[in-house]
Amino acid sequence: MEFVQFGPKGFQLKEHFQTIGDANCAVSGGSLLVTDDAAKAMAGADFVYSDVWYGDYEAEMSEAERLAVFMPKYQVNAELMAMATPHAKFMHCLPATRGEEVTDEVLDAEYSIAFDEAGNRLTAQRALLVYFLRPEVPNPIKVAAAEASLEASLAGIL
Repeated sequence: MEFVQFGPKGFQLKEHFQTIGDANCAVSGGSLLVTDDAAKAMAGADFVYSDVWYGDYEAEMSEAERLAVFMPKYQVNAELMAMATPHAKFMHCLPATRGEEVTDEVLDAEYSIAFDEAGNRLTAQRALLVYFLRPEVPNPIKVAAAEASLEASLAGIL
């Protein structure tokens, strides 16, 4: 996989994590690029993933300071998505701050899979709740059947 992180200097992937990523890419054949150049970041992009601009930076910066750093260059909007491949999908872990990290036009577009992504996360969270609230001793026969079913499903997708 080719992984690109597009963000302003000072808010990019830390060097330590880039080193880990580079080592993983050497093994897998992938690549890692950290840039603040939109054209380089979006060239060949099949998926564009954004997250909210607050949280990690909330304690460090006021909203006005945060917007001054990220807006408008790092906002995912139609112009940015147009730089990606024609079949590119938009992803967001939600909740999104509409008008900040993503425009309504992108979040509500047919190529946005953010709401499907959130639905998948809900299913996974429910499964974890069931697992932790009703633990049971694994039945090797059930485990083998589930693994076979998963493998058959994945084979149909790939």
